[in-house]
Amino acid sequence: GLTNLSQNNGLCSYIRGTEYYGYLLKVMTDSQMGADELYQYLDEARKRVKQEMDNTGLVDTGELPEKSVEEIVDGLYARTKENFPDIGEVTWKIETIPAGMNSSLYQAFFMKEQTKGGNYIYVSNDIRTDDYLELYETLAHETMPGHMYCYNYQTDALYPLLERQYGWLGYNEGWAFYAEFLAAEWL
Repeated sequence: GLTNLSQNNGLCSYIRGTEYYGYLLKVMTDSQMGADELYQYLDEARKRVKQEMDNTGLVDTGELPEKSVEEIVDGLYARTKENFPDIGEVTWKIETIPAGMNSSLYQAFFMKEQTKGGNYIYVSNDIRTDDYLELYETLAHETMPGHMYCYNYQTDALYPLLERQYGWLGYNEGWAFYAEFLAAEWL
């Protein structure tokens, strides 16, 4: 939790950083839960929904192919182009999560970097490649049709500036979670 972040020079290592993080958490999530409580709640909800999904039998996890991160993202991009509104050509670069940010909290994340001008997918050196389904779902969440598609669609669709600046966290995470389920159907 917060202790781990402070050891890595995160927000909590600054004067009143913990209080500010708590404020941001409440504003961005509209929740009155503290960081540890919210993390536990969301982790339990994720496990429960994943178990329910596994119990449906709708996703056949037998005989899954072994593919690299690059091959998975390329495949997700192709399927997204077939199934979603056109957002033009999207390019990206896959990089390793910088050592200072690497932790067990992140397996991968997407970032639109304005200074470098592009879509970046950061992947942990420790990402679990032994569980193909988990790797595939994580990449679907972060790339196509998840965060990377959503962000590029919102930008290219000329969403009002106010909406882009606010960054609707609940909507964006809900969309990316939906993307995991949808992409599982493409296996």
